Amino acid sequence: MLNDGVAPALAAAAVLGFRHGVDYDHVAAIADLAGASPRPAQGVGLALVYGLGHSTIIIVLGGISVWFGMVLPKRSDQILEAAVGCTLIVLGAYVLGAIFRGTPGARPATRFELIRGAGRRIKSWFATSPSSPPAATNQPPSPPTAYGVGIIHGIGAETPTQLGLFVLAAGVGGWSSGLLCVLTFAAGLLAMNTVMAVASAGMFHLSNFRDWIYRGVMILTATYSIVIGALFVLSSIGVPVPI
Repeated sequence: MLNDGVAPALAAAAVLGFRHGVDYDHVAAIADLAGASPRPAQGVGLALVYGLGHSTIIIVLGGISVWFGMVLPKRSDQILEAAVGCTLIVLGAYVLGAIFRGTPGARPATRFELIRGAGRRIKSWFATSPSSPPAATNQPPSPPTAYGVGIIHGIGAETPTQLGLFVLAAGVGGWSSGLLCVLTFAAGLLAMNTVMAVASAGMFHLSNFRDWIYRGVMILTATYSIVIGALFVLSSIGVPVPI
């Protein structure tokens, strides 16, 4: 039987998980996965792997928070928030530049392709043997890449407010109840990620039949990325913003 204070905390954790699943970084990442995948089913699968990576770091951070009864320092959250914001601005600007400067019908590389390309360049700097031929561009990201990006986004976008909920649950009903609260949050996040992945994959699949639709969608998502990135940066320096 759950303590009286734990049941509301679990309900709040589930709601926060659903809400976190439609946060700005999730929408951008899932749209990127859907746009990079040639088949809707593949895009949904990669988005689920991304969600698993994100949930993994949430469970780790939440478990640590519950165990030690503390939240992440505010200063560290501000630094990570600024880093996420700058990333969104740069990527959004890159996509807009690629669309308006590129040839008609050409698709800009996704952030996963940019990360993979940067990894190949870094690896080549330390390689002692001749490097293999470069991999083909515009290939969908691999599941390990999607999982890794989910972990990175989990570190950079998790908020002390959500971790504070986990600590509250631990104080009300013990460590096991706090961990259950963390798992409930992660389950809500995965459920919403699945819904978002199916919707995004279907949207991009339809846009494949009309290039102008695809370009319009990419312009909208890139503009959205820049605006949200700017809000993240402003929030990190103490400017009140609606995020």
